[in-house]
Parts: sequence; C-alpha cells; structure tokens
Amino acid sequence: MLFSTDNEYDIPTLLLDRQSVAIALPVIAWGSVSRGVTMPGTWVFFVDDSRFMALIRDPLQIIRTSCKAACEPNFSLFEQTPKAEVIWSTYRKRLVARTWQEAGIDIRVDLNVPARHRDLCMLGVPSGWRAFATRGYAARLPELADELAFAQSWGGPSATVLVYGGGRKVEALCHSTPGAVYVPSHMASVQGAP
Repeated sequence: MLFSTDNEYDIPTLLLDRQSVAIALPVIAWGSVSRGVTMPGTWVFFVDDSRFMALIRDPLQIIRTSCKAACEPNFSLFEQTPKAEVIWSTYRKRLVARTWQEAGIDIRVDLNVPARHRDLCMLGVPSGWRAFATRGYAARLPELADELAFAQSWGGPSATVLVYGGGRKVEALCHSTPGAVYVPSHMASVQGAP
C-alpha cells in the first residue's frame, strides 16, 4: 500500500494540511492549454475523461506545471454506474490527489458525483475537509444546491466549493450560497492565461 487509508477498500486518505482552502487563480481546465506550460493556479478536470487518462497513468505531469492547486479528476459517473466502478474511480482519483499532495499541491475534493454514490465517493476524505469543487450546470441547479449543502455539512461553515462554469443562473446561486465561489469556465481567456 502506497499511502495510509481509513477505509476497507484501501482508498488513500487525503492530508488535511494540503487542502486548497484559498482558490489559486487562474482556474483552468486540463487540456485547454498546453500541458507543458507553467501554470501557477488551479487545474480542474471537468472535461471528457479521455483528456486526463494519461495523467492518471503519470500523475507527475501536473507537478511539472508548477501549479499551486488542483481539483481531483472527475471521472464520469452516473446514477446507474455499478458500485464497483464507483469505488475504482474513487480509488484512482484519491491516489492521484494524494500523490499531488505529497509533491506540495493543494487539493479540492470532487463533488460532481451522483448523490446515490456520494458516500462511496467520499471514502478517503477526512472529517472536517473544507475544500471542494464541482461543475456547474444551469440544468441541474437543485443538484448543485444539494452539493453545496453537503460541503457545508461535511466541512462546516468554513467549507468552500469552487463551482466551475454553468452560466448566469449558476453564478447567481453561488452568490446567494455561503462558501460557494463561482469561476467562469472561460477563465483562461478572461485571465489571459498561458
């Protein structure tokens, strides 16, 4: 076993002292700019899984970008996804995130998962974890509100959720919800990122 665990599936446990309590800008989706670029902000993985599978095999790629923070990879999961696949996806994203933590990268836990599987997707996340991320979608505002409430219940009143994209309705929901921080999905062009 590579890292310590607190669960029966040996899913690595994240380090509380390496959570991304502040959002490092810019926030850029993996694969939207050159992977060889120096990027001092936060990488997010709310993209097609194929864009980050090479990164799962070689997590050091992200370390070489000199980023300050990263959200966990967001594997595509659905309500009908078998539990075994959910556990496997959770293991892979925690393993990669813990590898990044060991290299000094702060992490945000991915909340963009089906509510039915949320308990499995939180394996390896210590109680009191306060740094989360999700993808905003205008068509799923109730689910987003549920994710934001979950973050507060897990991490307490100081929990923050980086909400990536989704447009004006998502932005309005974030502005009215404590701890939610809306980041437009086009930040790379807004910030003039590399």
